[in-house]
Amino acid sequence: MLEQIEFEPGLVKVTFTGDVVFNDLAVVSNKILNHPNFQDLERQLWRFETVKKVDLDAEEIQRFIEAALKAKNRHPESKIAIVAGTKAVFGLARMYSAYADQMPWETLVFSGIDEALDWLNPSS
Repeated sequence: MLEQIEFEPGLVKVTFTGDVVFNDLAVVSNKILNHPNFQDLERQLWRFETVKKVDLDAEEIQRFIEAALKAKNRHPESKIAIVAGTKAVFGLARMYSAYADQMPWETLVFSGIDEALDWLNPSS
């Protein structure tokens, strides 16, 4: 489930906990895409470190990608870092990133927050 969503200048941080289902991802995606400063959100950090289970199948991941593709021209230079806390979540995130190759933005999956932040903020 969604624990927190934070909008900062140029960055949105999303934190999930417990069990995550397709609707959780869809709600967050809609909040990001409809945020008044969406054009300024060049970086996204999706945190799944405390997630116990992600209840998604390949069809739901594809539906999530298709919804995101509708917004691909709104901010083509985005970077999305996904931090996974378990091997199962890491595997699902990698499946998403493979589908996300259709997107103009970069998506990488990490097992640690420090690596993700270094990638999102290379000059810090």
